[in-house]
Amino acid sequence: MEKLISKFKGIHPGIILERELKRKGLKKGPFALSLNEYPQTLNDITKGKRGITASLWIKFDQRLGLEEGTMFLLYLS
Repeated sequence: MEKLISKFKGIHPGIILERELKRKGLKKGPFALSLNEYPQTLNDITKGKRGITASLWIKFDQRLGLEEGTMFLLYLS
């Protein structure tokens, strides 16, 4: 996990999220709706225009099948 964090250090977490969505073949709109979030909110996050809460990062981890806390740790780095 530490190697992953150092690899993405300094990159906005929204960009990492967008890469992960593309890698898994998920579209932003349906993904946002599956989390009970507005698609505009997710779009703003991936563009780096909006902040994000820890609870939303946990939702991302769960929905993307990542280890809990992964996206949040990337956010903190």
